[in-house]
Amino acid sequence: MVPIPPNSQLETSELLESALPMSEFLAQYGAGLVEAISTTHPPKVAFGSSQSLDFSQLTRQPLGLQADAVAALVRSLEDTKGTLLVGEMGTGKTFLSIAAAHYWNSRPTWCCLPASGGLATPPKTPGFQTWWSSPKPGVIYAKPSASKIAEHGGLAEDDALVALLVSNPKLTAQTVSSRVETRQVAPSILSALGLKPEALQALLQEPTPTLPGLFTGP
Repeated sequence: MVPIPPNSQLETSELLESALPMSEFLAQYGAGLVEAISTTHPPKVAFGSSQSLDFSQLTRQPLGLQADAVAALVRSLEDTKGTLLVGEMGTGKTFLSIAAAHYWNSRPTWCCLPASGGLATPPKTPGFQTWWSSPKPGVIYAKPSASKIAEHGGLAEDDALVALLVSNPKLTAQTVSSRVETRQVAPSILSALGLKPEALQALLQEPTPTLPGLFTGP
């Protein structure tokens, strides 16, 4: 990250020399950025605002900050006609949407969710209707004029259960049927290079084995 003065005419080499690592940039400018964003875009809710909601009505309880996210969604829906929830895969966006719709019961609500093969009869929740769709794996749903030819992926087997190919002249050709995760790739590369995977801070916090079959056989 490089803080560039207004009307600056810096050359590329000068920019690279003055670049700061992200950690140093946040340490130096983080407080100012938070203050500026809070001033221009004040948060609608504060941490702990979920205490006003009775989560005992839900069949599944929110985890950690999910409770505050539900409170924020409800507040946003009260102030606007709609709201946008953005989050990484696995953060519980579907659960958060359903929970927010449950508490935001002042208007009829339609909750449209993709249903995988493992989901049976859609739940019936008072106050809003739930639409479930059963998309076909590999089909991209978009408006007729859209030019997209690819998607981010989903929960279908073709998206979630994919093969992992490892190529190296020193490896013996074999097929390993064990289920693996992408987080095992980094420690495996370090081990193959003769480095210590445990030197990674992430592995110290969350120990992760190398890919099976690379160093000890299948």
